[in-house]
Order: sequence, then structure tokens, then C-alpha cells
Amino acid sequence: MVSRPAAALTKVGFRRDIKLFLTVLVGYLAFLILMLIVQLQWNFLQMQDAINEQWNVVADSAASSLSNAPGAVPVEDRLDTLRASYGIAAVVYVPLHGQGSRSGTPPRHPIIVTRTVPGGKAIFQFDATSLRAAKQRFLITASISSVAAVGGILFLVLFLPTILRPIEEMLDHARDLGEVPGDRDEAQYLIETFRSSIATLKAQEVQLQQMHEAEKLRADELQLVTATLTRNLASGFIAINAEERIVDVNAAAREILRLPADRNYAGATLLEALGDTPFAKLLDDAVANRGTLTRFEVSHLDAILGLSTVPLFNDAGGFLGVLVLFTDLSTVRQLERRLRELQALAELGEISAGIAHEFRNSLSTILGWLRLARRTTTDEERETKLRNAEDEAALLSQAVDGLLAFARPMKVELTPVELLETARSVVERLEPASAGTTIECTGEPVWVEADPILLTRALENVIRNSIESVQQKGEGGVIVETKREPPTLTVSDSGVGLDPSQSGRLFLPFQSDKPSGLGLGLPLARKIILLHGGEITLTGRESEGATVTIAFPAAVPEKPAVATA
Repeated sequence: MVSRPAAALTKVGFRRDIKLFLTVLVGYLAFLILMLIVQLQWNFLQMQDAINEQWNVVADSAASSLSNAPGAVPVEDRLDTLRASYGIAAVVYVPLHGQGSRSGTPPRHPIIVTRTVPGGKAIFQFDATSLRAAKQRFLITASISSVAAVGGILFLVLFLPTILRPIEEMLDHARDLGEVPGDRDEAQYLIETFRSSIATLKAQEVQLQQMHEAEKLRADELQLVTATLTRNLASGFIAINAEERIVDVNAAAREILRLPADRNYAGATLLEALGDTPFAKLLDDAVANRGTLTRFEVSHLDAILGLSTVPLFNDAGGFLGVLVLFTDLSTVRQLERRLRELQALAELGEISAGIAHEFRNSLSTILGWLRLARRTTTDEERETKLRNAEDEAALLSQAVDGLLAFARPMKVELTPVELLETARSVVERLEPASAGTTIECTGEPVWVEADPILLTRALENVIRNSIESVQQKGEGGVIVETKREPPTLTVSDSGVGLDPSQSGRLFLPFQSDKPSGLGLGLPLARKIILLHGGEITLTGRESEGATVTIAFPAAVPEKPAVATA
């Protein structure tokens, strides 16, 4: 026996089988309904023929009785007797001559049967209401059955694609799972694919369960590591949830905040745990605003705390809470304050050493000239030596005036000043003392808020230093340049330069590298620029010149011209 190969795995074959099955099913039901209608019609016709035949027999019997009735009996009585005996609704006797007689009331739906009797004819009226009702029931039943058959056919036509669509989609998805064999039945292929999918899902469920257990183990380990890390953090740590309640506080935080070690703060509010303090209010604002603080300092009790806050969000963007890390900066701030005091003392020592050096040199010179004047014999020589001592005393007085000018408070009256024009006026004033040094002013007009008198004094000190540096070298020039963005003024020279490591020291009083300098020009210029909210820097290299850069906070619109009469 040769086996027939299985049908190819195609969508069309499966749909054809479904269509064939549903068509046969609906056709069979329609055939049953048709047979039922035919059977009902046949029964109704049989019943109708039987009733009609019965009525004809009754009419024949009644006509015979009417013909054989005695003549002495009145016609009306004989008709009543016939109607009562045979169950006739109404009987009418119509003689050949004369007026007819009637017995009974004609029915609503009569069936009339006429017979000839001696002397006339008899009309028998039978009630056909039951027959009519039977016919109506038949028609209603036939109509309902026909509509049901037609509805079944329409249902098959309209809903067959809907019935087949899920199966077709299952076949399409089944094809996506793997290679489609060409010798499989569609139903068998679907069943095998479904079983394979269930087996795969079960295997994946086992894998997921194993992964879940592994992740749970990792989470437990991570929780243990996190708890250990939190417990051993040298910095204070507080975890706060979205409801502004504490989740965890480590031992360092308890020690820094001076909290009892035996109290459990989980679930407590910041106010309950920390009290009404600036630290608690700051954390409360950080949670409410979901903000990030970095190296923020706040006082708590008698300590200074430096803290950072990190807001936490889940993958969906939901707010989880805030992590707070902080440390006690009181010791650090004390060390910084002491370092600043020591630095101030060191700078004061340098200033004092410079002042002492200048004063000692000047006083030694004055005393030397006075001793020489005492030893001289002529008035002319004595007068010369006393004049030299007087000149040295004047230089010492000038140094004292400069020191007082540096230490004296300055009142800054700001007004719009144009930097390039101010620099040019300073250069013109210093040209007689430049001794042939080339000075170039270039750049673009820049207006800033400044005190014209103090700014001119600062620029004069800076440009004078550059000129003296070039003269000390014996060659070179000075370039003064302005820029609008950002508003800056630079003074560059090609003089003797400076040691880069000593640039900060030169801004201190009496710290000059020039043989005859007092060391007050740059410190006074720095003080003036700082009072204007700007910055001044000094850069350079030995034998390659130096550059002073003055930066101002911001440029201002050009000052409107004043109309002249």
C-alpha cells in the first residue's frame, strides 16, 4: 500500500478546509430547514384536504337529511336541527320559489358548500378560522426557517475571514519562529509549534527563576556591601526618601551631628531627628526642590559642615529620595584661618623687612653725610654734605608718603571712562621721562566704570615701571593695548623681565627688583584695580620682558557726548 504524501504547508489549503467544513455544515442545516418547510407544507395541505373532504361529507349528509325530513316540520326547525347535529356554523335554504330561510350566524372566515335539495338548494357555511390559523402558523414557521437559512449563509460569507484571521496570524507567527517544513500539515505544524513554544517558555521560566535567585543573591550581597560601606564611611551619610523621612544614618553622621548612638532614626522626619537647625532646613529644601548641592557649607551647632546632596530617580523618572554626604570642616577651617594668619604675618614680615631696609639705607646715608659735614673745615664742603643729607631725607620722606598712600583708605567714585584715551594721556605725560623709549598705544575704544583719577594713577605706575625696565636693559619698547571682549588693558615691554616665581612678591610694598625703586608702584596699582572689581596679573621671563594685564568686570555703553554751547 502506497502512502499519500502530506499536504504542503500553505495558508490556502487550511483555509479551504475550513471553508469546506463550514459550507457543508451550513448547507446541511439549510437542507434540513428546507425539508422541514416542505414537510410542514405537505402536512398543512393534507390537513386542508381532510377538512374539506369532511365538510363535503357533512354537506352531503345534511342535504340528504334535509331532503328526507317530513314535510310537516317547518324549514327553520329542520335547519336548526341540521346545524346542531352536524356542527355547521350556518345553513341557508333557498327554495325555487319564495323566500329562503337561515339558521345560525355566518362565521368570520366561512367556507361555503352548496347542495341541491328537493324544491331548492341548501348553502352550508363552515367556520374556517382554525384552518386559517394553521395556514398562518405554517407561513410564519416557513418564513422564520428561510430567514435562519439565509442568515446562516450570510454569517458564513461575512464572518469566515474573521474566523480564519487568527489562525492565519498564528501561522505567520509560527513561521517567524523557525524554518517551515514543506511536508507538514498546517494543523499539525501549529500544534507542534505551540507545544514547542510552551516548552521554550517553561525552559525560560526556569532560567528566569534561576536568574531571579542569582539577582536576589547579588542584591543581598550588594545590600551587605552597601551596609558595610555605609557603616565604615569616614564621612557622614544620611539617606532620605521622597516623603522627607530618614531611611538610614551611619555612625559617622551620628558622631558629627552628636546624635544618640542607640536611637533608631528610620522613618523619622528631619525636624524630629535634627531639630530646627539650618542643617535640617537645608536638607528639607534639597528634598523638596530635588536639587543637587556640591561642597556646600552650613553651620550646625558649633561646627561647620561641608555637604553634598544627590537626588535619586528610577528608570521611569520617579523621585526616590536624596543621598547626603557631609563632613566636619571645623578643624580644616581653623587650620585655614591659622594659615591665613601666618601668611599675613609672613607678608607683614616681608613688608616690614622692606621698610626697615629702605629706612636703614636712607638713615645710614643721612648719618654718613652728617658725620662728614662735622669733619669738614670749609663752609662750602659742609654745605654740600648737608645738602646731600637733606636730599636723602627727602627720598625717605617720599617713601613714607608712598607707604601712607598705599595704606590710606581710598574712596572710589565710578564714572564711564575710556581706557585707550586714558592710556594715551598717561603716555603723553610720561614721554619727557621716557628718554627715547618707544611707546605704542593700540587697540579699540573700551568704556568701563572707573574712577578717572585713581585709574590714571594705577596706569601711570604700571607704564612707568615698563619704561624703567626698558631703560635698565638699554633697548626695547613698550606696547599698551586695549580689547573690548573681554574688557582688558595690557602693558607689555621688552625690558629686563623678571623671575616668574617672584611675580606674586612684586605686588607687596618695598619688594622691587630695580636698584633705585621703592617697590610701591605695583602694590598701589593692584589695590586700585581690586577696588574697581578687576584683576591685575604680572607675567614675564628674565631678559625677555614682562606683561601686566588689567581685566575689568564688564564694559559699559559709550558715554554720550556733552553738547557745548
